[in-house]
Amino acid sequence: MVIPDADSWIDLLNGHPAGDHLAKLVDEGQAVVVGSALAEVLRGIAGEPERQRVIGFLDRLDYAEMNRAVWIRAGEIASGLEAQGLRIPMSDIYIGALALDGDHEVLTRDKHFERIPGLRLYDWKGDSDA
Repeated sequence: MVIPDADSWIDLLNGHPAGDHLAKLVDEGQAVVVGSALAEVLRGIAGEPERQRVIGFLDRLDYAEMNRAVWIRAGEIASGLEAQGLRIPMSDIYIGALALDGDHEVLTRDKHFERIPGLRLYDWKGDSDA
């Protein structure tokens, strides 16, 4: 399974060519929605009809929820990165922690995900190693 970051969902919903990779994952039942990405996507939607359409679409997909162990892991990831002088957005650390917890890959174009130790990224430039 693959957890797309918020930008990947936005690419898909806006018809951006980069969203084609996520469209394929959705069609194959391989995409997982996480709360931080859901919130970021909804943040950018102005109208209620569009908001309901997007929620309805995302509600049909698998959802990964944070639990206490994943919250702790996210804190440890953030602390470890900051000790090295590296910072990435907490919303992306949540995605990384959920992916590590569920042994998922992450679909993203953001290079900072590469800083999360042990995180596997979906190879959207070629074939996934999953």
